[in-house]
Amino acid sequence: MATITPSNSSSFYDEKVIRELFEQHYTPLVLFAKGYIPDLDTDKDVVQEVFLSLIESQETFNDVDNLKAYLYGTVRHKCLKYLRHEEVKRRYQKYMQSEAPDETRTYEERVLEEEVYALLIKAIQNYPELLLIVYLLVFEG
Repeated sequence: MATITPSNSSSFYDEKVIRELFEQHYTPLVLFAKGYIPDLDTDKDVVQEVFLSLIESQETFNDVDNLKAYLYGTVRHKCLKYLRHEEVKRRYQKYMQSEAPDETRTYEERVLEEEVYALLIKAIQNYPELLLIVYLLVFEG
């Protein structure tokens, strides 16, 4: 196993070393991610993101165990982050569905409702004061 270090004063890693690391660890990392996320495509995306972050971070690993710990720890972290994000999306969708009847009313429905409300107010203006107050309180909920 080669050490991963930047190649000769360049800011990029040696492509051969990255390819070797990717080929050696990709499948086990995808299977590890599958323990968190049951979607294989998402697992593959997570592992690819981990390798991209490894290249971008320009970390140096002289020990295979340190590299493995970094890769597995980062995959785990990204999986948990993905799951948290999915939970937030699920909660938001649930919230939007519960709020949907009020939020999705069309402009015409709102205008019609306001017109009907205005007609009702106009019609009860001639009622006795106490009855008028009762109706207004009912309309306001």
